[in-house]
Amino acid sequence: MIKVKKGAVAAAATVLRIFSPALAEAHHEALFGPQSSLAVESEGFVSLQAHEHVFGVGSTYDQETAYIVSAGVSPFRHLPWSFTLVQTYTYENARTPQGNQAGPESSCGGCVARENVLVSTSYRFDFTGLKRATGKDGNFALLSAAIEPPTGEKDYAPFHGPVNYILAAMAGVEWSHFSTVGLGYYRLNAADGSGSKKGNNWLAGLGFAYTRVDERRECSASRWASTPRSTTPT
Repeated sequence: MIKVKKGAVAAAATVLRIFSPALAEAHHEALFGPQSSLAVESEGFVSLQAHEHVFGVGSTYDQETAYIVSAGVSPFRHLPWSFTLVQTYTYENARTPQGNQAGPESSCGGCVARENVLVSTSYRFDFTGLKRATGKDGNFALLSAAIEPPTGEKDYAPFHGPVNYILAAMAGVEWSHFSTVGLGYYRLNAADGSGSKKGNNWLAGLGFAYTRVDERRECSASRWASTPRSTTPT
């Protein structure tokens, strides 16, 4: 089981948008949420997230809340290969709705829509040299690939939109009480039936963490303190 400081992952996910030249959907950022546990410590997860976007002023004011349900598993005991499923539902409340509540340029005043499902797979590579040199398990790289079939109803009628693709990577280095994690993401938007397409998206982030007390050292100290000891009278 890999042990890495979660703070670095959380920090990197927090600053992910800082290095983004284009807007990315909240459910794609979810690739770097609880799903990261597949890379750093667990063999499976189930999660629920919420992302809220508010933009515009006056008559252009629009509020979107994305509710993200996701689950993942690493089914092979000795193979660091995992699979993740992400489904998003978006509630939108636009002050001045546009279009007929469906389509890339449409909006609505209080409605819920199902977005495309996201199916991804990831493979982890351990930096064995760094693990031996530092004595830490949080030295690794994770590569992910995902497909986004047009199963949703928000931008297009179900199964009438384009099939999009995502590539992502995460790498972690841990030494002493410090750890760092870098994240990268690229989304390829395909053309729809009319030949039009959204621009591609990319994001990058970097996070750092400092943990003064190591759980393993605490456990070792606790076991030592609870071990019966005898003394020889002088």
